[in-house]
Amino acid sequence: MHPVPHDPRLLARLRGGFAGGTSAAVSIAAHAIAGGGYPGENAITFLLAVVVVVGIAAGGTRLPVVVLLAGGQVLGHLALSLGDGVAGSHLHVPEPSMLAAHALAIGIAAALVHGAERGCALALSALGRLVPRGWRSTQVRPAATMPVTYRPPVLRPQLATAGPTPRGPPLVTV
Repeated sequence: MHPVPHDPRLLARLRGGFAGGTSAAVSIAAHAIAGGGYPGENAITFLLAVVVVVGIAAGGTRLPVVVLLAGGQVLGHLALSLGDGVAGSHLHVPEPSMLAAHALAIGIAAALVHGAERGCALALSALGRLVPRGWRSTQVRPAATMPVTYRPPVLRPQLATAGPTPRGPPLVTV
C-alpha cells in the first residue's frame, strides 16, 4: 500500500461545491423553520446565484469555511426575503428566532462541510490504495477519418442557380 498525495485543488473544488449546496439547503430550512415561509421561484433563482458565489469563494480561497457560510447565510436570508418581490416579500430587521435559526444553520453547515471534506480525502486515499501504482488509463484514439469522395453531380448546378435561401422563422404567424 502506498499513500496517495492529496490534490489540494480537487479538494478545494469539492469543498466549494459542497459549501455552496449546503449553504443553500440549510438557509432554506432555517428561513422556513423561523417563520420566513417557503421560497418562491424568484427567491430560489436568486438563492442559486448566491450559492454559486459562495461555492466559488469557498473553492478559490483558504478563508475559513465558517466565514464563507456566515456570508452565505446573510446573502441567503436576503435572497429569500427579497426574492419574490411581491406582497409576500418582507424587508425588515430579522427577529431573534430568525437570527438564531440562521446561526444554527451556520454551525450545521460547517460541520457538514468539514465532514464531507474529510470523507472525500479518506475516499480518495482509499481509492489510491486500491489502484495499482503503475496503472495508467488507456488512451482512446480518435476514429480514422475517411475522405468523402462521392459528390452527386446533379445537385451542384441546382444549388448554384438557387441563390440565397430564406432562413429563419416566418415573418407572420397566425
